[in-house]
Amino acid sequence: MARQINAIRYHKWTAKYDDNGKQIELAYFDRDNRPILPDNNEILNGLGYVFYNQKNYNEAAKIFAYGLAKFPNDLDLLTHDLEMALAQDDRARFQQRLKVLSTLLKPQDRNYFLIPFLSYLANPQQGYQAVIDAIEKLNNNLQINWNFSDIQPAIDRQNLSTQKSARLFIDYFEGRIDLKTLKSKLAV
Repeated sequence: MARQINAIRYHKWTAKYDDNGKQIELAYFDRDNRPILPDNNEILNGLGYVFYNQKNYNEAAKIFAYGLAKFPNDLDLLTHDLEMALAQDDRARFQQRLKVLSTLLKPQDRNYFLIPFLSYLANPQQGYQAVIDAIEKLNNNLQINWNFSDIQPAIDRQNLSTQKSARLFIDYFEGRIDLKTLKSKLAV
């Protein structure tokens, strides 16, 4: 059985599954219908992210799982799948991805701040001090470029206090407030 889905304008991908539904092949094509190597982590991450943004979570999860089977330590694949697991409230997958990312990410990595922030959203009872600590370890020149709207379902599930603190952190990450303002507003 083969399926073809137009995921990106002028691009397409096909996936073949065995009789048990296990994915056995993935192919990605450019706009001229020339095959692109399916074992490219950037293509797999991009394709998974496209499905994720289209709210086609099942296909995104399949793409991320396929990509992580090929590239188990790819930070982008892991981070996007972690984020999607949080948005979907898939705690087992979230914990699995978190465990791997926690061993790989270092303070100089661009997604370092995400781990404690997403962990806080997954379990607000632990408090947000780990998020503050991660922010303080960040390189001041680091540009944070993340689409926080993707985790809105996870924020919406929280109580009002956690929603407020999550929005304050996002305001900081997106450059609308500085660290001093963040800390003072969290203390209120």
